[in-house]
Amino acid sequence: MTESDPLAEAVRAACVEAALDAFEDASMSGLCCTGAWECAVGAVRTLDLGAAVSEGSDRRPALATRPPQKEALTATDREHLARCVALAEAALEAGDEPFGSVLVGADGAVLAEARNRALTGDPTRHPELELA
Repeated sequence: MTESDPLAEAVRAACVEAALDAFEDASMSGLCCTGAWECAVGAVRTLDLGAAVSEGSDRRPALATRPPQKEALTATDREHLARCVALAEAALEAGDEPFGSVLVGADGAVLAEARNRALTGDPTRHPELELA
């Protein structure tokens, strides 16, 4: 087994962290798994590795600081997420993949909601696309 290069390890860690953060954010936003993976791939493609690592004379990288943590979910956020789950359950009961989305305004009011209807043969009937 060979010893790993610290710079390569730092780059790998930065890519994994960016992908996982983007996937989690996209999933929490109501995107389906495919959409969340596309966000994760996009995050890795646009990752500023110059900011993620810096080469020192001893090639030990200094990892960039992580962005500030997001605020905790509010009770209203949890209500919206519960509605997404209910919509996903309705999609599953209808024989479709279990995805539901709720579009919420800045004031917290529900503007629209949709569930997955991709079994209609129209691949654009994913809820996140229907609401866009």
